[in-house]
Amino acid sequence: MAARADFKMDMLDKGFVSDWARRLGASWTHVAWKYPGGVGTKDVDDVLGHSAPPIDKCIKFFEILCVKQVPVDEVCKAIREGGYPAHVPTEQELKANTKKPGDGIQPNPAPSDQGPTAPVVGGGIQPNPAPSEQVPTAPAKTDEEPNFAGSEWFDAADPDIVDASSGKIKQQQVKPQVILHTVNDTEFTYMLRKLDGIQFDGNAGVLQCVEDGDVYFIGACGKYIAVLVQSTPGSLSAAGSTLVLNRAIQSWGKLPIISVGVACGRGGSKQQLGDVLIANEIIPYEPMRVGATEIPRGVSFPAHRQLLASFKNLRTWKFVDHKGRKVERIVGRVLSGEKLIDDDATKKKLFASEPEAIGLEMEGSGAISVAQALEVPYILVKGICDWGDGHKHKGYQPLAAAAAASLVKVVCNTAGTLDFPHV
Repeated sequence: MAARADFKMDMLDKGFVSDWARRLGASWTHVAWKYPGGVGTKDVDDVLGHSAPPIDKCIKFFEILCVKQVPVDEVCKAIREGGYPAHVPTEQELKANTKKPGDGIQPNPAPSDQGPTAPVVGGGIQPNPAPSEQVPTAPAKTDEEPNFAGSEWFDAADPDIVDASSGKIKQQQVKPQVILHTVNDTEFTYMLRKLDGIQFDGNAGVLQCVEDGDVYFIGACGKYIAVLVQSTPGSLSAAGSTLVLNRAIQSWGKLPIISVGVACGRGGSKQQLGDVLIANEIIPYEPMRVGATEIPRGVSFPAHRQLLASFKNLRTWKFVDHKGRKVERIVGRVLSGEKLIDDDATKKKLFASEPEAIGLEMEGSGAISVAQALEVPYILVKGICDWGDGHKHKGYQPLAAAAAASLVKVVCNTAGTLDFPHV
C-alpha cells in the first residue's frame, strides 16, 4: 500500500469510519477493498454489517482518513495511490473538514447525486444496486430531518378527551378488551390518534382517568375497547413496563397486551425506516455469564400464537410513507434490554449473539414477562425509527410510530382477533 508506512495512527473514530464506508460506497453494498494480500471485492454488509468480521478490517481500509497531523495533500495522494474507493474527498474538501490537532478529519457529505461506483478486480466498474436492493443507512445526526407535512397520518388530529374517574368508568360497565402499551410521547400520540371516542355519561370522546398513579385512556380501537397506557423506557423502574403493565392488569383485568411504538432495526437490504417489526419471540439480552467469554443466559419468550397469526397474515393493511413507499411488515426475533443502543460496535455484538434477530428495543422483555406470569396474550409491534449505529435521532419516530399504530388499528378492526375465551 503506497505511503501507508509513513503514517502514524493514534486516534480512530469508529463512527467516522462507518460513516465514510456508507458515503463512499453510495449504497454500501459493493465496495472494492485492498489489503496487503491483494485486491478483492468485499460485501460491505459483511464487513460493517451484522455477523461481520471485526471492524478492524474496515479500520485498516480507512485509516489514512483518520490519521492526525498529516498534510492534506499527502492524505489525498495516499488515498489515490493506495487503491482506495474511486470517490474520495478533494484536497479542498479535506481542508474544509480538518479540525484542530487531536480532532481528526471529519467526513464531508457525499455528492448530491449519490452515485459513485467502486473499482473491482480487473479494473471494471461494479454498478450500484437497484434502490430496492440497497441496504438502508441511518441519517446522520446533522442530516436534515424528514418532512412529513402533507401526509395524512402526520396531520391527523388528537381525539376529544373526556375526564372521568376510574370508579365511575367501572360502575358504568365500560370494559376494555385490550391493553395498548406505549413508551415515549411520539408512540403515545400516534396510538391515541387511532382511538375513537365512546359514549360516556352524556359525552363522547376518549376517556381519561387516573388509577394507582397511572394515567389511562380508554376508547374504541377498531371493534374492541382499548385501554392505552404509557410507561417509561426500559422494564425495571417503578414506571417501567413490568410494573406499569402489572398494575394495568390489576386495574382492568387479564387482558391481551400489545406493545406498540418504535424500535431499532437491524438494517440490511430487507429493512427500511418505517417498516414494522412484529416479534414472534422476545429475547432478553441482559442476562449473561461474564468471564473470559460472555455467555447469554436469557430465556426467550414466544409471542401469543393467535396474536402473531393475526398480525402476520392480515392482508387488508396498507401504510404509505412520505415518499410514497409501501411500508412492510417484518416478522422475527427481537432483542430486548435496558440499554438505549446507539453504538455500532455494541449493536454488532448483540446481533452476533442472535444472528436471526431483526431488531432491538427496551421494554418487551419486562412486558412479556408480566404477560406470561399472569397468563395473558402478548405481542410486540414496533416500527423501525433508526439503526442504533451512532447516528440515532428522533426524526423518523413519527413515521415508525404511526405505521405501527396503523397496523394495530387494522388488526383490532378484524373480528375475532382479540377474542380469547380462556383468558
